[in-house]
Amino acid sequence: MKSLLKVSVAALALAFSLSSTAADKKLVVATDTAFVPFEFKQGDKYVGFDVDLWDAIAKELKLDYTLKPMDFSGIIPALQTRNVDLALAG
Repeated sequence: MKSLLKVSVAALALAFSLSSTAADKKLVVATDTAFVPFEFKQGDKYVGFDVDLWDAIAKELKLDYTLKPMDFSGIIPALQTRNVDLALAG
């Protein structure tokens, strides 16, 4: 439940902060794919609750994105250095 709240708040913040030009670019979304059942790799696809929720939010907001898998310890530094636009991490 906490993950749902975090992702929802992040999505709302993202929706309000994106200008039309920013919304046109492809967002880079960091994710720790070793956190079953929230994010994990199944075959050649990333799946899980957080991935499904973000996909639904992105479709609703008409955002194009790519998932960037990384170790959990690298997610905050990637956000701080703006190497990724947002993060999914259970």
